[in-house]
Amino acid sequence: MTDLTVDATKLLEVGGRFYLAFLAFWKIANPHPMRHEREHEPEHDR
Repeated sequence: MTDLTVDATKLLEVGGRFYLAFLAFWKIANPHPMRHEREHEPEHDR
């Protein structure tokens, strides 16, 4: 059981770091995410 828990924690750490890196890259790629979301709303098309 200890080996499985160690592997799980390692996966969580790597996954968390990758997720943070992805968020940072996404913020750089899309400086204004709110504008894009508003453009895709159905009310905006009407």
